[in-house]
Amino acid sequence: MKLYLPKSFCGPVHLQAKHRVWYSAAVRTQLTPLSEVDGDHMAFVGNMEPNIWEGWQSWKGDSFSGDAGATSIDVYFDDEDYIPTSDNNCVCM
Repeated sequence: MKLYLPKSFCGPVHLQAKHRVWYSAAVRTQLTPLSEVDGDHMAFVGNMEPNIWEGWQSWKGDSFSGDAGATSIDVYFDDEDYIPTSDNNCVCM
């Protein structure tokens, strides 16, 4: 599965995948990993200021949660120069 986040995305991402979760280089520069346990990945994309982030339930901004099942997930920003052209399992936000 491929996930394309808007460049302006700022918030938590909760991804579940039995295989890997991969972030592009551009996304990794904006990524703060929060946890990874048994295929359950939680991260924050964007400027994670401790005085603003109080947890998933209280967050009022952007967020994304997705389950890829038995496949893997590749995460990109939607304005990246290289985005694979195979969109069979594309999730666009």
